[in-house]
Amino acid sequence: MIQARYQLQDVWRVWLKDKGCSIYMLYGLVALITCIALMFSTFKDLAQFTAPFASLSMCCAFAWQTVKLRADETISLVPARTQFILKQGFLVILLSCTVFFAISIATNEINTLNRFAIGLIAGLVVLKLTLIHCEYFKYNFYAYLFAGLSTAVEMKLDFSIFVILSAVAFVLAYSCRAKLQNMQWQSAALSYYRNALRESWLPVTNNLLWLDKLPLSRWLFPLSLYVGRQLFFWLFIITALVISISVLSAIYFNINKVPFLILNLAMTSGFVIHWARLQSPPQLTDSLLLLPLYDSKRALQLGFATANLRFTLLIAVICFIALLLGNFIAYSTPWWLSIVNALMHTTCFAAGLLSILAFSTLSSRVATSSVLLIIAMAVFFSLFKAIPNFSENVFIQLGSAAIWLTLAILANYLCCKRLFNS
Repeated sequence: MIQARYQLQDVWRVWLKDKGCSIYMLYGLVALITCIALMFSTFKDLAQFTAPFASLSMCCAFAWQTVKLRADETISLVPARTQFILKQGFLVILLSCTVFFAISIATNEINTLNRFAIGLIAGLVVLKLTLIHCEYFKYNFYAYLFAGLSTAVEMKLDFSIFVILSAVAFVLAYSCRAKLQNMQWQSAALSYYRNALRESWLPVTNNLLWLDKLPLSRWLFPLSLYVGRQLFFWLFIITALVISISVLSAIYFNINKVPFLILNLAMTSGFVIHWARLQSPPQLTDSLLLLPLYDSKRALQLGFATANLRFTLLIAVICFIALLLGNFIAYSTPWWLSIVNALMHTTCFAAGLLSILAFSTLSSRVATSSVLLIIAMAVFFSLFKAIPNFSENVFIQLGSAAIWLTLAILANYLCCKRLFNS
């Protein structure tokens, strides 16, 4: 009994308390639970948007542990502990895949099962690259983009596709076996482990230092100071992705899924901003209060809330232009109807992003805030799905989205009172 209790404590400390691993593992577990719940609800089609991220996040958590283990000098002294941690991660992934497979077969959600397998393959590719060199873990960002873009592609309801995907996943998993059994300490792993926490695991290099000198940096101050280059990296990525997704989906794929992908990107950017702010040094706030920029902590809180609103406005403008292009290409509806439709969706995007930024201030603990934000993302997805079904009148839909945005703006300024209190 005592040994079992210590093992459970070790699982909590390794997988759910570590700042790096907990983000991925919690996101994967909550996404898995949300996906299973959606398969038993009336919003079954939303399960396809969370399935690939569940399996991908768990594999990324496993890959992150391999980075941390190679950064620890005691890896060669206590090999049994290393193998014990790896077995824990393997059992978590295997158990999740088994449960998801059984529930998908029982509910006849083969399409969702296929997308879960796609996320698993992307996660195993990240694990394979990380085992080759720990610095390659940052490419998990592109794996998440691939998983998100895959949900826009229509797939046949065929179990043979899952068999093929499972075979590919098995080959990738087997190819990682030798590397996992012979992991050794690496000096580069320790420096990368520390730097990756600050950079939010984004592939931001020193070649992007010029981003901090943009005039946009002053307009988004102090958000740009706390978040750094990740903020502008996300702006460029979202601009390129949102426009390309809208145009390509209007021509080749299903444009009806584009709003869900854009909403996912928008809320994920809020998640990344929150994480980067948590990792900023505490002395940064003291320095701002000492300089003649803000006369009080309350003024700094209001400045941060205003910067959140400005960042949301930028994302909203980008999304509106992209959706408008996609609607003009895909549909032959009157121009005013396309504008109102794009405006309604854009208002929802802005409300979702601003709500995430507001709720991120409710807790300064990594685990608590991660669970809170992931649950909030699931709720906002359901709300976004419910608004078009509320009424067939587009103006009523636009009014509902505007109410949501108004509440998000109020929440942003009210919740900012909890910033910088610790």
